[in-house]
Amino acid sequence: MSKRHDSPLGKVPESWTLVHLKDVAEKVKSGATPRGGDSSYLPSRDRFALIRSQNVFDRRFDETGLAFISDKQAGELAGAEVQPGDALLNITGDGVTFARSTLVPERVLPACVNQHVMLIRPRRDKCHSGFLLSYLTHPLIKDYIESFNAGGSRRAITKGHIESFVIPLPSLGEQRAIASVLGALDDKIELNRRMNETLEAMARAIFQNWFVDATQTGLPKGWCESTLGDLVELRVDRVEATPEKDSLRYIALEDMPPKSIDVSSYQPGSAVNSSIIAFQKGDVLFGSMRPYFHKVGLAFFDGITRTTTFVLRPKHERLRHFSLFHFFSNEVVEFATTASVGTTIPYVRWDALERYEIALPPESRLEAFEKAVAPLVQRIAANGAESRTLAALRDALLPRLLSGELRVPAAAKLVEAKI
Repeated sequence: MSKRHDSPLGKVPESWTLVHLKDVAEKVKSGATPRGGDSSYLPSRDRFALIRSQNVFDRRFDETGLAFISDKQAGELAGAEVQPGDALLNITGDGVTFARSTLVPERVLPACVNQHVMLIRPRRDKCHSGFLLSYLTHPLIKDYIESFNAGGSRRAITKGHIESFVIPLPSLGEQRAIASVLGALDDKIELNRRMNETLEAMARAIFQNWFVDATQTGLPKGWCESTLGDLVELRVDRVEATPEKDSLRYIALEDMPPKSIDVSSYQPGSAVNSSIIAFQKGDVLFGSMRPYFHKVGLAFFDGITRTTTFVLRPKHERLRHFSLFHFFSNEVVEFATTASVGTTIPYVRWDALERYEIALPPESRLEAFEKAVAPLVQRIAANGAESRTLAALRDALLPRLLSGELRVPAAAKLVEAKI
């Protein structure tokens, strides 16, 4: 332990102690991919899950794509079984996925981690899990973790690097209080996410009933045969790498949540410098690279993305949500996956996807659908915007709390005013 009070976060209160993570961790351990790789995974859960880097986001665990393994496979991953309260840290990846961190939810246990995720089990008498997570997701600590990387576009850090991390440690009571304040914001963000899941399910149910079930016995009177390409126009409006571009909102394919139309998460435009295309509010965004990840959503603001995402502009206002839920459907995503080309990184070409056949209802039915679904989608957008505001507040409070500049009672009042 160290008595110095300069840390990766700068100066910290005199009452805090600087420690290395190994001094307050019971275990720091990564796992492996079972022999046979993806082909060896179980089709459904028996008992054990396998946590991969794609499941680990900052302060959020995404169960999409969670793999399942047998008891025998789990037994071969000695020491990689996760316990409640463990922090998870991505130790490899690109500039987006690397160093993301969250706590393991008990609902996914029992589970093991693979070689790309490190489990960090804090000693409960020394370090609170929520406080450790706050430290690992601090913006300055992201840069600190990055400094251990040996270089290259594919980042990687080791167990030794992690054990050497310097952590400013207040009392356990103060740690719990900081974790509680920030956790309240996380809880509200999670509540918004679940509300959006419900709203999306309602909209999909209307789409299913009005347009899928209605055509099961044939083409209804007044309907006609059509294609996806008749609904939307593929936009490839290039954006030059200028200072003005840096102020734009950039939606990365990696940050688009799977199976969710809410793609409200964005980065500053300076995060991308090549293959940039513009989108407008109301455009449908379709992840064309590895389409099986099911990344399809509606843009709630103007911004930019990369050419690995199709920017699809509805040809008429009454086609907006009809188009969205067609592209979002499992059938279209499965077709895109089957039609993909390329072996290492499969992708679907627009000239294949645009030929997908659909049944087009009369204009009156399309307009009625817009009126029924638009309020649900607008609520989804509002929840996403509120979550962005709450996340910004959390990220603003984090450095001030962990530096001791802001005390917990004052931070708690700011949080209460927002939630």
